[in-house]
Amino acid sequence: MNAHSGFRFPAALAVLWWLAGLGIDISAEAPKGPEGIVITMREKVAIPGRAITLGDVAEISGGSEHARLQIGRLDLADFGGATNVNIRRRQVEFRLRLADFPTKLFSVVGAEETMVAAIRQPLSPEGIFQTAKDAALKRMPWPAEDLAVRLVQPITAPLPSVSDPSEVTMRAEPHTANVNIGRVQIDVTLFVLGEKKLSLPVYLEIKLMRSVIMARSGLAKGDILSEANTVPDRRVVDPGLSPLPPGELMGRKTKRPVAIGQVIQEADLETAPLEIPAAVVRNKQPVKMLVRLGAVNVVANGEALQGGKTGDLIRVQNIDSKKVVVGRITGPDTVEVE
Repeated sequence: MNAHSGFRFPAALAVLWWLAGLGIDISAEAPKGPEGIVITMREKVAIPGRAITLGDVAEISGGSEHARLQIGRLDLADFGGATNVNIRRRQVEFRLRLADFPTKLFSVVGAEETMVAAIRQPLSPEGIFQTAKDAALKRMPWPAEDLAVRLVQPITAPLPSVSDPSEVTMRAEPHTANVNIGRVQIDVTLFVLGEKKLSLPVYLEIKLMRSVIMARSGLAKGDILSEANTVPDRRVVDPGLSPLPPGELMGRKTKRPVAIGQVIQEADLETAPLEIPAAVVRNKQPVKMLVRLGAVNVVANGEALQGGKTGDLIRVQNIDSKKVVVGRITGPDTVEVE
């Protein structure tokens, strides 16, 4: 090894250590000389978004893939409100040095200046509809999943064009204080980079959705509802429609014909019979008479002189003393005497 080569080895090792400290992977392809990474400037490009990166304005070759990716991500400028920005070669070289890239490891060639045009696209009506819908639902007393919202009139106003959706903010407010089922007007205002660009009304129709039971087949008067002749569904219902919860329909009898696919309502059914609690104590039935004396319970044999259900007060006679008292039925054969 001559003196010259012995001098260069430590310097190369120091560069490798420096790049490793920057997180740049050079293990696969160690760059050699100024041509290690070649950055070729393009004459003109058109890109979406606001930020302009080095990878947008130049083709990057040589070096390792990781190093090329890191260089490509370096930010150069921001469109702001402009539609065109010129990036000069000196800007690129300065940005690389600012990122602590050794000048010996890259070369910038190609065009002296790249003209970058912003790809601008008009805002989508769908985004405005969603903003109006969210504002309406927030003010409704029902959960969002119980409401169906549709756009009554298409949004036809000329919408501003932007290069990045993040440039846009929207404010939506109901036209009137009350928001309810039916037709609703939401006023939407659009701001681009904080500047007001457009205000427009958005007309919505809001309807209730309910879990309903429909006739699976045509039902005749007197049919008893069951899983065999009904089918559950979730659908928009008219405000005047009063569908019953599915759990309250099975076993009920129809009082008039119901067409196939028709939502079953209370008016279609016979009045549900009231459940009368069954008597748990009969007249002349032997019972236990329970008397509570503090922490002690005294039990005596008795005979019910009346029938009744749990909770009813009845007359009962003590078998031994023949005394008649009033007690409350607490079970099938138990009367508690106060």
